Amino acid sequence: ARFNEPVFEPEPGALHDWEIINRLSQKLGEYKGIEVKTFPAPSVIVDQSLQYGPYGKYSEQGQSNAEDKLDLLLLRNHPHGIDLGPLKPSLPERICTADKKIRLLWPEVVAEVKRLANRTETLKQNELLLIGRRHVRSNNSWMHNSHRLVKGKPRWRCLMNTEDMQARKLVDGDRIVITSRAGEVQTEVEQSDEVMHGVVCLPHGWGHTREGVQLSIASKQQGVSINDLTDATVYDKLSGNAALNAVPVTIRAAS
Repeated sequence: ARFNEPVFEPEPGALHDWEIINRLSQKLGEYKGIEVKTFPAPSVIVDQSLQYGPYGKYSEQGQSNAEDKLDLLLLRNHPHGIDLGPLKPSLPERICTADKKIRLLWPEVVAEVKRLANRTETLKQNELLLIGRRHVRSNNSWMHNSHRLVKGKPRWRCLMNTEDMQARKLVDGDRIVITSRAGEVQTEVEQSDEVMHGVVCLPHGWGHTREGVQLSIASKQQGVSINDLTDATVYDKLSGNAALNAVPVTIRAAS
Protein backbone atom coordinates (compact mmCIF):
# COMPACT_ATOMS: atom_id res chain seq x y z
CA ALA A 1 0.00 0.00 0.00
CA ARG A 2 1.23 3.50 -0.81
CA PHE A 3 -0.14 7.02 -0.43
CA ASN A 4 0.80 9.52 -3.12
CA GLU A 5 0.90 13.16 -2.09
CA PRO A 6 -0.29 15.81 -4.59
CA VAL A 7 2.35 16.63 -7.19
CA PHE A 8 1.55 20.35 -7.07
CA GLU A 9 0.03 22.53 -4.41
CA PRO A 10 -3.00 24.50 -5.65
CA GLU A 11 -2.41 28.10 -6.65
CA PRO A 12 -3.61 30.81 -4.26
CA GLY A 13 -7.39 31.03 -4.45
CA ALA A 14 -7.75 27.69 -6.23
CA LEU A 15 -9.94 25.00 -4.69
CA HIS A 16 -9.90 21.22 -4.80
CA ASP A 17 -12.95 19.50 -6.28
CA TRP A 18 -14.18 18.42 -2.84
CA GLU A 19 -13.93 22.01 -1.59
CA ILE A 20 -15.95 23.24 -4.57
CA ILE A 21 -18.63 20.60 -3.91
CA ASN A 22 -18.78 21.60 -0.25
CA ARG A 23 -19.22 25.28 -1.10
CA LEU A 24 -21.91 24.53 -3.67
CA SER A 25 -23.71 22.32 -1.15
CA GLN A 26 -23.60 25.06 1.47
CA LYS A 27 -24.97 27.65 -0.95
CA LEU A 28 -27.74 25.32 -2.10
CA GLY A 29 -28.55 24.56 1.52
CA GLU A 30 -28.83 28.26 2.30
CA TYR A 31 -31.04 28.75 -0.75
CA LYS A 32 -33.32 25.85 0.22
CA GLY A 33 -33.24 26.71 3.91
CA ILE A 34 -31.89 23.32 4.97
CA GLU A 35 -28.85 22.30 6.99
CA VAL A 36 -26.11 20.71 4.91
CA LYS A 37 -23.39 18.47 6.29
CA THR A 38 -20.27 18.94 4.18
CA PHE A 39 -17.72 16.29 3.31
CA PRO A 40 -14.51 15.98 5.33
CA ALA A 41 -11.19 16.23 3.51
CA PRO A 42 -10.39 13.13 1.42
CA SER A 43 -7.34 12.48 3.63
CA VAL A 44 -9.66 12.09 6.63
CA ILE A 45 -11.84 9.59 4.77
CA VAL A 46 -8.78 7.63 3.61
CA ASP A 47 -7.37 7.56 7.15
CA GLN A 48 -10.63 6.28 8.63
CA SER A 49 -10.94 3.64 5.92
CA LEU A 50 -7.41 2.41 6.61
CA GLN A 51 -7.89 2.27 10.38
CA TYR A 52 -11.14 0.31 10.12
CA GLY A 53 -9.94 -1.82 7.20
CA PRO A 54 -8.48 -5.33 7.47
CA TYR A 55 -4.99 -4.01 8.32
CA GLY A 56 -6.09 -1.12 10.55
CA LYS A 57 -5.87 -0.77 14.30
CA TYR A 58 -9.65 -0.94 14.71
CA SER A 59 -10.28 -3.95 12.50
CA GLU A 60 -11.72 -7.13 13.99
CA GLN A 61 -8.39 -8.86 13.40
CA GLY A 62 -6.26 -6.06 14.88
CA GLN A 63 -5.59 -4.68 18.35
CA SER A 64 -6.73 -1.16 19.22
CA ASN A 65 -3.38 -0.33 20.80
CA ALA A 66 -1.21 -1.78 18.05
CA GLU A 67 1.26 0.86 16.88
CA ASP A 68 2.17 -0.86 13.64
CA LYS A 69 -1.36 -1.08 12.28
CA LEU A 70 -2.14 0.69 9.02
CA ASP A 71 -3.23 4.33 8.99
CA LEU A 72 -2.50 7.37 6.86
CA LEU A 73 0.35 8.58 9.07
CA LEU A 74 2.13 5.24 8.72
CA LEU A 75 1.85 5.41 4.92
CA ARG A 76 3.07 8.99 4.86
CA ASN A 77 6.11 7.90 6.87
CA HIS A 78 6.82 5.26 4.21
CA PRO A 79 6.62 7.18 0.90
CA HIS A 80 7.77 4.14 -1.10
CA GLY A 81 4.93 2.04 0.30
CA ILE A 82 4.46 -0.84 2.73
CA ASP A 83 4.45 -4.49 1.70
CA LEU A 84 1.33 -6.10 3.15
CA GLY A 85 2.28 -9.54 1.91
CA PRO A 86 0.70 -11.71 -0.78
CA LEU A 87 -2.91 -11.22 -1.79
CA LYS A 88 -5.39 -13.25 0.23
CA PRO A 89 -8.47 -14.92 -1.24
CA SER A 90 -11.74 -13.35 -0.12
CA LEU A 91 -14.29 -15.51 -1.91
CA PRO A 92 -16.82 -16.89 -1.25
CA GLU A 93 -16.99 -14.82 1.96
CA ARG A 94 -17.75 -11.66 -0.03
CA ILE A 95 -20.67 -13.27 -1.88
CA CYS A 96 -23.79 -12.51 0.14
CA THR A 97 -26.21 -14.97 -1.47
CA ALA A 98 -27.43 -17.90 0.63
CA ASP A 99 -25.87 -20.51 -1.67
CA LYS A 100 -22.67 -18.45 -2.21
CA LYS A 101 -23.28 -18.37 -5.96
CA ILE A 102 -23.17 -15.27 -8.16
CA ARG A 103 -26.53 -14.34 -9.68
CA LEU A 104 -26.01 -13.83 -13.42
CA LEU A 105 -29.64 -13.85 -14.52
CA TRP A 106 -32.10 -12.06 -12.30
CA PRO A 107 -35.87 -12.61 -12.60
CA GLU A 108 -36.34 -8.91 -13.41
CA VAL A 109 -33.99 -9.22 -16.39
CA VAL A 110 -35.76 -12.34 -17.65
CA ALA A 111 -39.13 -10.60 -17.43
CA GLU A 112 -37.84 -7.53 -19.28
CA VAL A 113 -36.31 -9.62 -22.08
CA LYS A 114 -39.64 -11.39 -22.56
CA ARG A 115 -41.47 -8.06 -22.60
CA LEU A 116 -39.14 -6.66 -25.26
CA ALA A 117 -39.40 -9.82 -27.38
CA ASN A 118 -43.21 -9.65 -27.34
CA ARG A 119 -43.68 -5.90 -27.64
CA THR A 120 -46.18 -4.72 -30.23
CA GLU A 121 -45.14 -1.07 -30.41
CA THR A 122 -45.50 0.36 -33.90
CA LEU A 123 -44.32 3.63 -35.38
CA LYS A 124 -46.78 6.21 -36.55
CA GLN A 125 -47.00 7.05 -40.23
CA ASN A 126 -43.78 8.60 -41.58
CA GLU A 127 -41.96 8.10 -38.27
CA LEU A 128 -38.35 6.91 -38.22
CA LEU A 129 -36.14 5.65 -35.41
CA LEU A 130 -33.25 7.96 -34.55
CA ILE A 131 -29.94 6.45 -33.41
CA GLY A 132 -26.63 8.10 -32.57
CA ARG A 133 -23.09 7.46 -33.74
CA ARG A 134 -19.50 8.45 -33.05
CA HIS A 135 -16.52 8.92 -35.33
CA VAL A 136 -12.88 8.33 -34.42
CA ARG A 137 -12.08 11.97 -35.29
CA SER A 138 -15.06 13.46 -33.46
CA ASN A 139 -15.61 11.09 -30.57
CA ASN A 140 -16.25 13.87 -28.05
CA SER A 141 -17.31 17.50 -28.22
CA TRP A 142 -13.90 18.94 -27.36
CA MET A 143 -12.41 17.30 -30.47
CA HIS A 144 -14.59 19.52 -32.64
CA ASN A 145 -12.45 22.53 -31.74
CA SER A 146 -9.39 21.08 -33.48
CA HIS A 147 -9.03 22.08 -37.14
CA ARG A 148 -6.94 18.98 -37.85
CA LEU A 149 -9.75 16.73 -36.61
CA VAL A 150 -12.78 18.49 -38.12
CA LYS A 151 -11.35 19.33 -41.54
CA GLY A 152 -12.51 17.33 -44.56
CA LYS A 153 -15.98 16.05 -45.34
CA PRO A 154 -18.77 16.97 -42.93
CA ARG A 155 -19.17 14.22 -40.35
CA TRP A 156 -22.08 15.91 -38.59
CA ARG A 157 -24.71 15.12 -41.23
CA CYS A 158 -27.77 12.97 -40.61
CA LEU A 159 -27.44 9.62 -42.40
CA MET A 160 -30.58 8.26 -44.07
CA ASN A 161 -31.33 5.16 -46.09
CA THR A 162 -31.77 5.62 -49.85
CA GLU A 163 -35.34 4.35 -49.80
CA ASP A 164 -36.36 6.76 -47.03
CA MET A 165 -34.72 9.68 -48.83
CA GLN A 166 -36.51 8.89 -52.08
CA ALA A 167 -39.84 8.66 -50.27
CA ARG A 168 -39.28 12.20 -48.98
CA LYS A 169 -37.78 13.47 -52.26
CA LEU A 170 -34.48 14.32 -50.61
CA VAL A 171 -30.97 14.33 -52.08
CA ASP A 172 -27.51 14.56 -50.56
CA GLY A 173 -26.87 17.87 -48.83
CA ASP A 174 -30.51 18.91 -48.50
CA ARG A 175 -31.47 20.81 -45.37
CA ILE A 176 -33.92 18.81 -43.31
CA VAL A 177 -36.02 19.31 -40.20
CA ILE A 178 -35.89 16.51 -37.63
CA THR A 179 -38.76 16.56 -35.14
CA SER A 180 -39.34 14.45 -32.03
CA ARG A 181 -41.81 14.82 -29.19
CA ALA A 182 -39.11 16.70 -27.26
CA GLY A 183 -37.71 19.10 -29.83
CA GLU A 184 -36.76 20.04 -33.37
CA VAL A 185 -33.45 20.67 -35.17
CA GLN A 186 -32.30 21.49 -38.70
CA THR A 187 -29.28 19.90 -40.35
CA GLU A 188 -28.10 18.38 -43.65
CA VAL A 189 -28.91 14.87 -44.81
CA GLU A 190 -26.55 12.35 -46.38
CA GLN A 191 -27.56 9.23 -48.29
CA SER A 192 -26.19 6.03 -46.78
CA ASP A 193 -27.09 2.38 -47.15
CA GLU A 194 -25.16 1.67 -43.93
CA VAL A 195 -28.35 2.52 -42.02
CA MET A 196 -31.48 0.41 -42.27
CA HIS A 197 -34.71 1.45 -43.87
CA GLY A 198 -36.73 3.19 -41.18
CA VAL A 199 -33.66 4.33 -39.24
CA VAL A 200 -31.78 7.64 -39.31
CA CYS A 201 -28.45 8.35 -37.67
CA LEU A 202 -27.25 11.61 -36.11
CA PRO A 203 -23.77 11.91 -34.55
CA HIS A 204 -23.17 12.61 -30.89
CA GLY A 205 -21.61 15.75 -29.45
CA TRP A 206 -22.39 18.50 -31.97
CA GLY A 207 -24.44 21.67 -31.62
CA HIS A 208 -21.77 24.33 -31.07
CA THR A 209 -23.49 27.12 -33.02
CA ARG A 210 -25.81 28.13 -30.21
CA GLU A 211 -25.36 31.40 -28.34
CA GLY A 212 -22.71 31.45 -25.65
CA VAL A 213 -20.39 28.78 -27.10
CA GLN A 214 -16.81 30.09 -26.97
CA LEU A 215 -15.14 27.59 -29.30
CA SER A 216 -13.76 29.43 -32.32
CA ILE A 217 -13.45 26.38 -34.60
CA ALA A 218 -16.30 24.20 -33.34
CA SER A 219 -18.78 27.08 -33.51
CA LYS A 220 -18.25 27.24 -37.28
CA GLN A 221 -19.40 23.63 -37.71
CA GLN A 222 -23.05 23.16 -38.63
CA GLY A 223 -23.79 20.00 -36.67
CA VAL A 224 -26.75 19.90 -34.28
CA SER A 225 -27.16 18.33 -30.86
CA ILE A 226 -28.95 14.99 -30.74
CA ASN A 227 -29.74 15.78 -27.09
CA ASP A 228 -32.32 18.29 -28.31
CA LEU A 229 -34.30 15.36 -29.70
CA THR A 230 -33.97 12.71 -26.98
CA ASP A 231 -37.24 12.19 -25.15
CA ALA A 232 -37.55 11.99 -21.36
CA THR A 233 -40.52 9.64 -21.76
CA VAL A 234 -38.42 7.13 -23.73
CA TYR A 235 -36.23 5.24 -21.29
CA ASP A 236 -35.04 1.78 -20.36
CA LYS A 237 -37.80 0.29 -18.20
CA LEU A 238 -35.49 -1.94 -16.16
CA SER A 239 -32.66 0.46 -15.29
CA GLY A 240 -34.40 3.80 -15.68
CA ASN A 241 -31.60 5.05 -17.95
CA ALA A 242 -32.46 7.45 -20.75
CA ALA A 243 -32.90 5.74 -24.11
CA LEU A 244 -30.49 7.58 -26.39
CA ASN A 245 -31.31 5.38 -29.38
CA ALA A 246 -34.54 4.38 -31.12
CA VAL A 247 -36.16 7.76 -30.52
CA PRO A 248 -39.20 8.21 -32.81
CA VAL A 249 -38.78 11.20 -35.16
CA THR A 250 -40.20 12.61 -38.36
CA ILE A 251 -38.12 14.20 -41.12
CA ARG A 252 -39.11 16.67 -43.81
CA ALA A 253 -37.31 19.02 -46.15
CA ALA A 254 -36.59 22.42 -44.67
CA SER A 255 -38.56 25.15 -46.40
